[in-house]
Amino acid sequence: MVINGVVQSSSTNYASAAIFNPFKNITADVSIKANQVIVGDSIKSFVTIKRLTNQVLLNLKLQVLYVEDTLFYSAPNGESKHFDVFRKSASGWQGLTVNIPAQINDSIVIQTATTINTAWNKDRIYTLAFLQNTTDKTILNVAKSTSNKTSNTGIKSIHDLGIKVYPIPANNYLTIEQSSNVNTQISLTNILGEMVLNKQINYSENIDLSGLSKGIYFLSLENSNGKAIQKIIIQ
Repeated sequence: MVINGVVQSSSTNYASAAIFNPFKNITADVSIKANQVIVGDSIKSFVTIKRLTNQVLLNLKLQVLYVEDTLFYSAPNGESKHFDVFRKSASGWQGLTVNIPAQINDSIVIQTATTINTAWNKDRIYTLAFLQNTTDKTILNVAKSTSNKTSNTGIKSIHDLGIKVYPIPANNYLTIEQSSNVNTQISLTNILGEMVLNKQINYSENIDLSGLSKGIYFLSLENSNGKAIQKIIIQ
């Protein structure tokens, strides 16, 4: 057994609650929040990491996992319900390198995305994220998305932002049309969560897609009216 990076002796009484005493009341150096948005057969996660102390934080990796809360399957051992079933890693076994902001209360947002396998129940999938020190294996903090529903993530529709996006599917360009002159931050990420475009627009604009590979992307738009996510297919 390993508790927060500390290997417990094989002679340890694992049934004793006392083995957790050394880890109680430890102050976290960072906070983590996980949100996710499901659009059709794709899922996109947003992990916010916020610095809370002046502690030096080095050699950090973020693991982002997709988990199904309950799998209904009649196994050979007679069990029919299986809880918190790991489905896929969005970060790979090595994790994502994270550099925490230097100032207290500053934060970063890590985005990941994947296609939902047809064997999954997408209504039961949640995002699990944890930040780990790769040197001593301690866990700095953990977060679990609270809901799969877009209505509970703070994400609005593009129409709520007064924006139209077309054509979908797209080819060499994508038009972002705003109903008013407002500063909107846009970013485009691929299915691996890699950001391929990040810029600010003031009104309507044609975005050149000719240099991007065909496939599924997620367009994030944020302005004074809120934030929206639009699934984009480039063909």
